[in-house]
Amino acid sequence: MQPENSASLIARCGLYGGVFGANLNEKCQGCSGNNKTAWYKVRECFDENLYRSCADCKGFPDPSGCPKLNNPVSRLISFFTRSDRAGCIRKIAELGYEHYAEFMSSNGLHSIKKRS
Repeated sequence: MQPENSASLIARCGLYGGVFGANLNEKCQGCSGNNKTAWYKVRECFDENLYRSCADCKGFPDPSGCPKLNNPVSRLISFFTRSDRAGCIRKIAELGYEHYAEFMSSNGLHSIKKRS
């Protein structure tokens, strides 16, 4: 299956779902429908502020400074997966949602990779 190219597949934290196997097999519930991610404090922030993603937040011009996006569990996951969620948010802010989806899809990425 080919990755999808759709801004609707951008997760609230900036990850791109168009290349996830579960999404390609139509099994992905997305951010709001996945109760397994209820622990993730970013969800509370979105529910309170009605953001599309962290790129819409004005409280943290640098997403690396957000304690909800960069909580200990997220940092641990990012360490092992080498994903850079703050980098994803910066890329959304730079390119906009549609171009970000195109970029991620065409490169087969679910996340911007952390630099070594």
